[in-house]
Amino acid sequence: MLSEELKLRTKERHQQLEVKVITAIKLIHHRNDYARLLQLFAGYFGSLEDLIEQNLNLDMLTDYRLRRKAAALQADLISMNVPLPKKIGSENLPTIKNSLQAIGALYVMEGSTLGGRIIRKMVADKLPNENAFSFFEGYGEKTNDMWKSFKASIDAIVLNNKETNVVIDSANETFYKFSFYFDFFNAD
Repeated sequence: MLSEELKLRTKERHQQLEVKVITAIKLIHHRNDYARLLQLFAGYFGSLEDLIEQNLNLDMLTDYRLRRKAAALQADLISMNVPLPKKIGSENLPTIKNSLQAIGALYVMEGSTLGGRIIRKMVADKLPNENAFSFFEGYGEKTNDMWKSFKASIDAIVLNNKETNVVIDSANETFYKFSFYFDFFNAD
C-alpha cells in the first residue's frame, strides 16, 4: 500500500522536521511568536498548494478542494491582525510537475493535520487567550476520518515501482524543503 510505503520511507525526513516544529512551539511565549509560526506555515503551504493544484489530477483525489490549508492559515492571521506572508520562491519548494509529485507533497500536508491538533493544545496551553487555531484544528472531529479517507484514496491508485518512487521522493523532498525553509525563515 502506498500510504504505508510513504510512512516508512519518509520517516527520517518527517522526524527531522518534527523536531524543528516542536522546538519552535516550545519557544512560543507571546502572541507574536505564535503569529510568526503561522506566517511560516502560511508562506510555505500557500505556495505549495498553488503548485499542487496546478499539477494534481483531481480524479485521483476528488475531495481535494476540501483539503486546502492556506485559507485556514490566512483566517488565523487575519483574526490576529497579522500581515499575510508573501508567496515563497520555487527554490524553496519541492519539484512538482505531475500528479504523482503532487500526491507526494499532499501526503506531507495532509499528515500535518494529525499533528496539528497536538500543536493546537500545546499553543493553547501557552496562550490561553488565543483563538486563532483554524489551521491547527485541522478537520476538527473529522481529522482522523479525513486522514483515513486520504490514505484510502492514494492506496487506490495503481502504481508501478518507478511511480511509487516518484511519490515517495516528492514527499521526502517536501519534508526536506519545508525543513530548510523553516531554518531560513527563522534566521530572519
